[in-house]
Amino acid sequence: MNIAFIDGPVFIGNGRVLDNATVVVEGEHIVKVAAGDVAIPQGARKIPLAGRMLLPGFIDCHVHFCYDASAYPSNVLMNEALPMTTLKAARHARQTLMAGVTTVRDMGGKDGIDCVIRDAIRAGLIPGPRMLASGRVICITGGQSWRLGREADGPVEVMKAA
Repeated sequence: MNIAFIDGPVFIGNGRVLDNATVVVEGEHIVKVAAGDVAIPQGARKIPLAGRMLLPGFIDCHVHFCYDASAYPSNVLMNEALPMTTLKAARHARQTLMAGVTTVRDMGGKDGIDCVIRDAIRAGLIPGPRMLASGRVICITGGQSWRLGREADGPVEVMKAA
């Protein structure tokens, strides 16, 4: 499906705003961003930007799709069945994308779910942002996320854990 966002301001990410701009999207790719008259593909859906501004996708550098918004997400995570956690992580990926975040860095989850979600998004199985997944965390003995990661003390143990 082709879409053209027309007649509005577009923030292009370098501190500039293009007024009365058009953004043409063909399939999943932005093919044109320009001010003024722009050729729009035949049959493209036209979406006026009047009263709105089009922004580039945002990047969130620290997410945990496996966690929920409870007061003690680690406790919930450790007591929840793995399939339920995976489904919630998929939902969080979709919600994040719908909020305008197009790239995330997931800083670790339970049993490799972050990597599974990343791969499912890449394969087109579920909607979600482009995802960089850390995989299983490495921490000091008894350190933060010790229940989810590999405990390692000192350079030799960290190299083994990696």
